[in-house]
Amino acid sequence: MRIIIQILLIGTFFLMFQTSAIGGFDETASDIMKKFRCSKEQAIKFMKYVSNTMTKIENNISNIASNSTPKKKRFSIAQDTIETYFESSSSKIYRTSLSSNRVKYTPVTEYFNLLATNYNGKYDEIEIYFKENWIKMGNIEEFYNRKYGKTYEFSIDAWQYFVGRLGDDIVYGDVTLKSFNYIFYKDKNSEFWELKVKAVVAKETLSKKEFEGLWK
Repeated sequence: MRIIIQILLIGTFFLMFQTSAIGGFDETASDIMKKFRCSKEQAIKFMKYVSNTMTKIENNISNIASNSTPKKKRFSIAQDTIETYFESSSSKIYRTSLSSNRVKYTPVTEYFNLLATNYNGKYDEIEIYFKENWIKMGNIEEFYNRKYGKTYEFSIDAWQYFVGRLGDDIVYGDVTLKSFNYIFYKDKNSEFWELKVKAVVAKETLSKKEFEGLWK
């Protein structure tokens, strides 16, 4: 099956980027070649497509939470991000905090609303950003889905910084390893394959000090 041929039609995604952003480059390319029965060149282009998609999602999340983004624009970006990059408006976002071992989950629509409203006014300002060039793409697994038929699923891990402020004071901050779970499937209404986020899982939450200690 020549899946990558469909992707080559989406030329606008294949812009300049550093392939080093995806961890285990050769191993990942080899896995893609095996699963999609494609050349290494096509595998690299798929990795660029995935990396570009991931970067856009990260940037949009940062902008939804930022006070520098006009309030109305925050909700517009949130809606566009869900429609473009998520499987559905009910895709789950799993959250943790330093004060609790409990994992909470909310639909992506509710999560983006929390960010756009500074957690319903809990903070005066929220800042979210992701560790630059720290992305790891997991192995691709093939599944049969009742809705889509044959699908391919994989995850991308990225560290997310979260800072909440009241006035000039930082009242909360953490760094969480987020796993973006993707599904890749063929749209029955077109000839194109779709890449969507099924869920975002919080795998590990650390204080900034603990996190920085990992990289010394």
